[in-house]
Amino acid sequence: EQPYELRRAAAAKAVLAWRTEGGVGPHVELVASIDGSEAGKRAFAEGQLRTAEGVILKDKDASYGEGWVKVKKRASYDVVVTGYEDGKGKFAGLVGAIAFGQYHDGVLMEMGSCSGMTDREREDVTRSKAACIARVMEISAQERLPSGKFRHPQFVQWRNDKKAQECEFWPDES
Repeated sequence: EQPYELRRAAAAKAVLAWRTEGGVGPHVELVASIDGSEAGKRAFAEGQLRTAEGVILKDKDASYGEGWVKVKKRASYDVVVTGYEDGKGKFAGLVGAIAFGQYHDGVLMEMGSCSGMTDREREDVTRSKAACIARVMEISAQERLPSGKFRHPQFVQWRNDKKAQECEFWPDES
């Protein structure tokens, strides 16, 4: 229930004490507080690019834990449907996830699987599995891993305007 300035001072003191005692690794960092000005927005964008997960925006005038918004990095990619995983639980008998890949040097490489479909989309895919193979879909993911696979991929939409061969993977892209 303390105001922001007192909470921040206590956090800074705790991080310093933990570091001094060796109880906290380099993954714990007290970052600069920024405002909503243009400079603050630039700092936010730069900070988001540096982090693996994203950032947490906090309303300084709110109580601890209230008025917080987590903003994660996301990017979209076009991929080709290569198969399916069976649904479990409430999705038993339906497609649970869609396997996908991208072309590299003319070869379609498996890149992962995703869900995130609405119930209706899941039912439509289940009814037309064969017709969806080699179809292009857009996914979103937090990042692309060095292996080429995606971190936390989610179905976004079908891309009827794109051909499967246009979904290419270049290992040096990030």
